[in-house]
Amino acid sequence: MSVLDVYSIGPTQINNDIYLDLVPDGTTGIELTIHNIYSSGNFELHFTNGTNTIIIDSFTDITSLSGLFLECTEKAWYRIKNISGTAQYVGATGRYTK
Repeated sequence: MSVLDVYSIGPTQINNDIYLDLVPDGTTGIELTIHNIYSSGNFELHFTNGTNTIIIDSFTDITSLSGLFLECTEKAWYRIKNISGTAQYVGATGRYTK
């Protein structure tokens, strides 16, 4: 992947209380910026390093977020948590920035 290549994950079905990690592939030094998040139901947005997690916000009446600038590396990234009570589809798009 090159700088400004499109990052896209999903739509992927995840069960309730499960996460979809928005993390670059395991290559060291790769960074990406998430611009859009999509969901077919209620979700939470978290920021994590894999050990410690911060809940950024909970979305119960919104199924998409656009115009974001969420920077992700292999050391700290965002994740979507399904809180809909049932399985749902989630996904995200953005750009590789390094």
